[in-house]
Amino acid sequence: MAGAEEILDIMKKRGRKRDVIICTTLIKGYCLAGRTQQALAFFNDMVTRTPIVTPNIRTINTLLRGCVQTGSVCTAEALVLRAQKDFKLQLDVSSWEYLIALLAQSLKLDKMLPIIGRIKDDAAFANGMAGMYVNTARAAAVLGDWKVCKKSIASANASIEKAVLSTGDDDEDQEVGDVGSSGSALKSEKNTGGKRAWSTGEVDERRTESLELYREHLKAELSTELKVIETFMDKMKSSNVTPFQYMFPYFLRVFPLAAVADGSPKPTSEERSDGKETKKKDNGSLKKELVKPIMRSVEDNFGLDVFARRLTQKSCDDLNGYSLDPVKVAAASAPPVLSARALKVKKNKEKARRKKEKEELAASGVLVDSSSVGAVPATPASTSAPVTPAAACAAAGAGAGVAAAAAVVERPPLTPLEAQIASFRALSARAFDSSGKFAFRNVFSYSPSESPSTTTTTQAPHLVLVRRVSGSSEERELKVEVCSGAGEWVVAQAKSDSASDWVAMELRHDRAYQTLTKAVFANVPNLAVLCGDAMHILPTHFPTAAVSKLFVNHPEPPQQTGGRGDSQNRHLLEEGFFVEATRILKPNGMLTIVTDNLWYGRLLMRLVAAMPLNAFGEDAATAFCLQSVAPPAASQKSEEALESTWEAQETEGGVALYVGKPGAAAGHVVEASSYFDRLWKRGNLVERYFLVLQKVPVGQAMSHATAPAVTKKRPIGSVE
Repeated sequence: MAGAEEILDIMKKRGRKRDVIICTTLIKGYCLAGRTQQALAFFNDMVTRTPIVTPNIRTINTLLRGCVQTGSVCTAEALVLRAQKDFKLQLDVSSWEYLIALLAQSLKLDKMLPIIGRIKDDAAFANGMAGMYVNTARAAAVLGDWKVCKKSIASANASIEKAVLSTGDDDEDQEVGDVGSSGSALKSEKNTGGKRAWSTGEVDERRTESLELYREHLKAELSTELKVIETFMDKMKSSNVTPFQYMFPYFLRVFPLAAVADGSPKPTSEERSDGKETKKKDNGSLKKELVKPIMRSVEDNFGLDVFARRLTQKSCDDLNGYSLDPVKVAAASAPPVLSARALKVKKNKEKARRKKEKEELAASGVLVDSSSVGAVPATPASTSAPVTPAAACAAAGAGAGVAAAAAVVERPPLTPLEAQIASFRALSARAFDSSGKFAFRNVFSYSPSESPSTTTTTQAPHLVLVRRVSGSSEERELKVEVCSGAGEWVVAQAKSDSASDWVAMELRHDRAYQTLTKAVFANVPNLAVLCGDAMHILPTHFPTAAVSKLFVNHPEPPQQTGGRGDSQNRHLLEEGFFVEATRILKPNGMLTIVTDNLWYGRLLMRLVAAMPLNAFGEDAATAFCLQSVAPPAASQKSEEALESTWEAQETEGGVALYVGKPGAAAGHVVEASSYFDRLWKRGNLVERYFLVLQKVPVGQAMSHATAPAVTKKRPIGSVE
């Protein structure tokens, strides 16, 4: 993006005016880079600075797609309203798909259903209805609205049969459930712009064949997803467990860390008498500031607040003693989709309203907390000051239980159900230590009521939580998948490996949501979902030597440059990632990377081989590094274990790139495919390349400088 911004500055200096194509292209770049905040800020500048650049529907859709990937539902709603009111734009099928997907992720059925009711009979949106109905069915299943769920499943199946499926040109990297993979991807009209419209002849024929393959694949994927939802619905309807009772522990294991990535608090420092700085004890302030945006995002963007309003007619803020509207708070956290003048007027009105409300409360004898409006009157029996959310989190960090965390202000007692919902904030805080690192034992300490003998049970009338006994001799392994996509692989592994705890890490909010719902539908309580940039999460929130196995399946390769063996764009698996992976792995822990891209596999092999051993630490006596694992011997193979077939494709500097099946020897528990796996198999693309690296002491590692020269044991074909 730096290059694009530089070109824009040059154009400005030379007097070249921006147009909607240039602006939309830059906005798309920001969104693809995960910088939705900058994209929205640029959009505001685009439509307010003279001369104004009027957006078109593609501009709006580009921003909406960015909102889907970051979970910015309030921003998307405001953007849609402004597109219609201020710019007089007609929303297309993609626009509605993006909005429906966001509303579904936050479980806002009350807003989804009227929209679908208005557009379902419009022929212009017919090819997008299947995806919208699938999103509706998924959200209804999570909420336990079986009537809406059943009706949406039937409507989705009917729409799949009618729709003419095709790929959406807005986004090339899509999975089923991704917006655009079944809605804008359900368009039948031919594209008239972009690079794909330049191709003719043989290229067009190949593309037509590819699209036909994709159509059939997408139909099968959508139908499979609907069967999973229907099976879950039937199971829950026949059980005695309420949807909220079932869902609450899953809410405790989802962490939208993207919400804190840009503004994570850092430990403060103080200056000593000798002029040197030392770290100052933060007394839990780091933890308090960390959990606030995480809790807010789960409540607003993953739907916990919808549960609260449905079950108690109160918001999560109300239950915790605050009158702030979470919708307003969430909307204020992102750059507004309003002009500066409109924002100023709105801010002044809000300020005047809050001042008046405070004056009225003060006149009536109500205690007013400086951080909020809406504290409750003090009871005659108590003169203690209201407790803030930060204090509640601190109490939870000190070991407060469900009952102690239920109320955060002096107020009339809550019902058991209200207390359980209100306890979410304090229970979430227990997942972190005072330095902001995960305390993974606490992350997985709560699960549904079906408990092994090594657990104790805390039961309330509306919710049963199970917590492991403190000091249990059981040592559970922690296994992590980075770039987990929609979560099919990691959910399958965690379900088959109930003796271990698993973590799925994904940058995009929409895919993190899909992973969460897959875990819910498959009843997988030993999986946590982390949403955010891995290169922020790993160094900031992962303790040292905590992970037994680390997996990266089909990472996104960098864009290759013309004819050279280097890469153009920054990608995840750079030297810093391997250093960080070594830190978080336990001694002898394993890192497995699988890709179908031979060029990228070779790039990673050479990257690891070229890293000097001192990159992992200066002290060879205490430092660790990564070293290739040798192929499993025939005697090591078990009939019960997942088959492992390793053949060295190529080695360099002692680092091997294998081809075949990673299997049990590489840490895979069960054979599981992803959306892309199944798509590739339909096209007879099944070759997999992988690296298997182990954390070993530097003193025992073979120096890369003295490692064997490059060897190739298999022909590489045309890939160089």
